[in-house]
Amino acid sequence: MIPFLALVRKDLRLFFGDRRAVVVGLIVPIVLASFFGYLFGGQGGQQETSRMPVLVIDQDASSISGAVVAQLSSDKNLDVNSSTLDEARTQVSSLRHVIVCHRAPVEMSWTPGVDHHWRDVIGGEAER
Repeated sequence: MIPFLALVRKDLRLFFGDRRAVVVGLIVPIVLASFFGYLFGGQGGQQETSRMPVLVIDQDASSISGAVVAQLSSDKNLDVNSSTLDEARTQVSSLRHVIVCHRAPVEMSWTPGVDHHWRDVIGGEAER
């Protein structure tokens, strides 16, 4: 045990004897942790976290998309507002809102006598 303590004592003397090692090993992590703690820390005495503003553009207007919007609105961390596509572009470009949920309507290609598959607006076929 004594050789181990001698080794530890020798390494600590070498470490604290090198000023640069002390600064990089002790001071820099404390300064970085303090900076990031100040930057991201605390809620400033608030009990509730801030809500993220979200714009929802429901061009489908179906029962499923309504359920998705209702589910988003029920999330306590989101501030959900309905919008049009042009209003959303204006809001995002002015940095008032960061997230936009947009889903264009789904159209169905219907040809008599052919297997029918949902097509997305961009023209891709769904898997069979």
